[in-house]
Amino acid sequence: MEQEKERLMIQLQHAQKMEAIGTLAGGIAHDFNNILTPIIMGTEMTQRYVGADSPASAMIEKTLTAAGQARYLVQHILTFSRQNDIHISPLRIGPIIREIIKMARAILPATIEIQQDLKPENDLVWANPTQVHQVVMNLITNAAHAMRISGGKLSISLKNQSVNVSGF
Repeated sequence: MEQEKERLMIQLQHAQKMEAIGTLAGGIAHDFNNILTPIIMGTEMTQRYVGADSPASAMIEKTLTAAGQARYLVQHILTFSRQNDIHISPLRIGPIIREIIKMARAILPATIEIQQDLKPENDLVWANPTQVHQVVMNLITNAAHAMRISGGKLSISLKNQSVNVSGF
């Protein structure tokens, strides 16, 4: 019985270490992703102004490829770090979206205009704030990537929506 107790104690310590490593990895990956976003967008903007025949063009393409690989690695780290339970709670989503829009305006090129329509009657949802932040930021990043050459309008809206869940 004493050996079993010691074995369980070792397993518990190992599980706690793995959880701490996952939490640390997730935090670092999230911060690194926030650093990568303006690097990628700035490089894409530079690519737009540098002609394809420029000697810098090849290096810009290599930089974008490397940044894309770094983003891919960040996604793997985030996947690893999410092995523990994700905690959701009631959350007002409007302030989070407003914060993300403010951050996006600072990093998006001037050729991309952000239009927002955030007038929810009730913006309370059950969610994880980190995941909401990541999803919205990824949507904005993907939209900006699609408009990187010609620019455009990025419309973000938050509206109440009724969902019929009777089939569940």
